[in-house]
Amino acid sequence: MLGAGLALLGGPAPGASVATSGPELAATATAGAAYTALEPTRLLDTRLAGAALGPRGSTSLAVTGGSVPADATAVAVNVTVTDTTAASYLTVYPAGVAPPMISNLNWSPGQTVANLVIVPVGSGGEVEFYNYAGSTDLVVDLEGYFAPELTGSTVGAYLALTPARIADTRVGSGYPAAGTPLGPGASLAVQVAGVGGVPATGVSAALLNVTVSNPAAAGYLTVFPTGLARPTASNLNWVKGQTLANRVVVPLGSGGQISLYNQSGTTNVVVDVDGYFSSGTVSSNTLSLFSALSPVRVLDTRQTNSPLGAAASVTVQMGGVAGIAASASAVVANVTATDTTADSYLTVYPGGPPPLASDLNWSAGETVPNLTVAGLSASGTLSIYNHAGSVAVVVDVFGYFSPVGSGSTSSTTPTIASANWSGYEVGDGPYTSVAGTFTVPDLAPSGTYSAMAEWVGIDGAANSSLIQAGVGESYDPTTNLVQIQPWWEILPAPETPITSLTVVPGNTVTVAISQSSASTWTIQVTNDSTGQRFATDQSYTGPLSSAEWIVEAPTVSSSGAVAALGAYSPNITFTGLQSVGTSLGTTAVVMEQSGQVVSVPSALTAVGFTVAYGSTTPAAP
Repeated sequence: MLGAGLALLGGPAPGASVATSGPELAATATAGAAYTALEPTRLLDTRLAGAALGPRGSTSLAVTGGSVPADATAVAVNVTVTDTTAASYLTVYPAGVAPPMISNLNWSPGQTVANLVIVPVGSGGEVEFYNYAGSTDLVVDLEGYFAPELTGSTVGAYLALTPARIADTRVGSGYPAAGTPLGPGASLAVQVAGVGGVPATGVSAALLNVTVSNPAAAGYLTVFPTGLARPTASNLNWVKGQTLANRVVVPLGSGGQISLYNQSGTTNVVVDVDGYFSSGTVSSNTLSLFSALSPVRVLDTRQTNSPLGAAASVTVQMGGVAGIAASASAVVANVTATDTTADSYLTVYPGGPPPLASDLNWSAGETVPNLTVAGLSASGTLSIYNHAGSVAVVVDVFGYFSPVGSGSTSSTTPTIASANWSGYEVGDGPYTSVAGTFTVPDLAPSGTYSAMAEWVGIDGAANSSLIQAGVGESYDPTTNLVQIQPWWEILPAPETPITSLTVVPGNTVTVAISQSSASTWTIQVTNDSTGQRFATDQSYTGPLSSAEWIVEAPTVSSSGAVAALGAYSPNITFTGLQSVGTSLGTTAVVMEQSGQVVSVPSALTAVGFTVAYGSTTPAAP
């Protein structure tokens, strides 16, 4: 309804798929980054090579090089799926890690769907795209990038605004362009500079939410700077009668305007402004820089069976949790509406009365995502308002903006000492899934027995029951041999060796543990280096209060004595850290034995973390 009381019409069939698992362990970028807007450039179109993504299929895409520098921390890409054959979702994530259990686009069979994605750059300067079900073609247009700003310049810094409507072509809207819908092949120039809170000068690009309403035919919309040639790219794609929105970051053109081009049919267009990027002449006291996060789910009302009702809102704490800096001024989040019962819209805003603007629009039964860059309240909260019916709301955060010169681009990660653990844990459960990938080191010979284990699990922190799986290693000086054994364990029972898997130093192992029913859990251990895989279903009814990714000095006797930690090398790298639960914060764990630090984790990044033997903190992956 676009926030103005005008009914939605039509829309595609319901039944789009949305990821039910998430989030990853929260991780922070190390430096604030400024945005550089680019002329939209098509990086990928799988239709040209007949290379559609199949079920559980993924593809990698190099995004650095050319116009994107090697030190870019994140890119903004408009991602479109088309020729879809089944209800599914797409996950976009940094290369080099396991697919996080979140979604960026959701669709029903036959739909063409677009969404803006801001994604951290992964290993090799690449990002990955994962398709859940059926097959789909994929089109990716590069919009811009974020790179560290270390000079004090405000070029590319961001200011979040209270969302404001700056154009609405519907009859009687009362906004600029009222009563002038776009015809086929027509363009509309919209004034951005000097309206809706955007200053008249000093603006390089604007963040807009663009919505099409009641289109007469299937088509697409392209948004570009006024006065420049229209690029070969699209921002929104729709079917006849559908109302939908997409976020757009667009440089300002002649006279501070942007242009909207409609490919076919006639459609109404609504433009809301959410913020802008500086050209360097706006006061730094009001501007913010971007820090990328590995995707983290901060809200899923399905988990608590608490959908948002009509004219209802929910407030979510963002600042200071899930890796988001306490000083954050705005968050970059993908918001998904699902289990929708009526035609409606969502508005995402800092707090107070909901502004007259919309972020997502849907018809009853649709599942709809949209990226939002939403300002936070003074206390770091975000509010979400639903207009009609009921809707389940899912929020996945990909990064945040914090003020220039705030001295904080990440939230503080508490660190604790342990006699037998080193790594990271998260509390504030309940947790229903955990996963991670780690490298297997070697143990150095010594004069005494030593041991270690690398594992992933739930309920290991301060509980007498737990479920976990990993790899154990021990050195026996009487034989001068190192033994390596994969295992799984559910306390109070002893660990169970996995004899069907062979693991040697240098292998990479992935552990995934997930709840399949009220008391049934699936434990999977895969040697990624050999392709060997083990899976078992077991009963577990623990408190589900924590999730962990740990290097451990295990107990080796009935008395509970802790083994001396083996001198392992090389460093152990944990990646693909995923958990499903509240995940309000992470805790780093440093191992101390006999008064000495013997194992220490690196900082947590969008890729994961590294653990090193000794007292020197290793570099992050």
